[in-house]
Amino acid sequence: MTLPDVAAEMGLAPKAIAYYFRRKEDVAVAAFLSGLDRLATLVGSSRGATPAARVSDLIARFFGYQARAERGEAPELTSPNDIRAMNSAPIAAAYADFFRATRALLAEDGTLGRQEANARTHLLVSELHWFNAWRTHLHSDDYDRAARVPHRRLAAGPRRGRYPDRSVVAGAAP
Repeated sequence: MTLPDVAAEMGLAPKAIAYYFRRKEDVAVAAFLSGLDRLATLVGSSRGATPAARVSDLIARFFGYQARAERGEAPELTSPNDIRAMNSAPIAAAYADFFRATRALLAEDGTLGRQEANARTHLLVSELHWFNAWRTHLHSDDYDRAARVPHRRLAAGPRRGRYPDRSVVAGAAP
C-alpha cells in the first residue's frame, strides 16, 4: 500500500497526509501509538482496592470501550499483539510502559516475584487480545456479560481446582 492509497482510504488528499508523515510506516506508527495510548488510558483509569477489583474494573472498562467503538462512538482499539509486532522503537517503548502499568494493577504488597508478575500480566494482556478473535460472535449489547468470562478465567488460575492458590489475580475468588 502506498501513501496515496493510505490517503484515499482515509478520504484525504495525499498531500494532506504527506504534510505530517513522510512515509506510510510513519502513519502506521502514529496509529499504533494512538491505539496504545487508548489502552494505557483504560489501564490507568482502572480502580479498586485489590488486584482482583482493579483487573475486574479494567476488563469492564475494556469491554465497555469496545462496545462504544462498535457503535461508532469511540475509535477502535489496537490489539496488543499487533502493537508488539511493529518493529519501532517508539512503539516498543510505549508498549513497555503499557505493560508496566498493567503489571502494577496486579501488584499488591510486593509478594509476587518479577517473573510471576510478568507471567500474570502477559495472561491479562492476552485475554484482552483474544477479544478480537471472538467478538464477531457477539452483539455489543452482550459485551457486559462476555466481560465476566476473562475475569473468571483469570481468577480461577491454571487448571481450575488443581491449584486453588494460583489465581492470576491475587485475592480473586474463582
